[in-house]
Amino acid sequence: MRFRPWQIVAFHSLVMTLLPGDAIMTGTPGAVVIAEGDAAECRIEGIGALTNPVGRLPQP
Repeated sequence: MRFRPWQIVAFHSLVMTLLPGDAIMTGTPGAVVIAEGDAAECRIEGIGALTNPVGRLPQP
């Protein structure tokens, strides 16, 4: 990773309020296209998994 996790959280907390359950996407080692209908999941050993469905944002 280019930045340490604490640096990423510190930066984002300066520009937005982080709430429980928020996920900060940091990318993947290889390019992967995320499409509508996919699921983004993060796991922490001993705690569990957080899974979020990928969908389109509503248009204004």
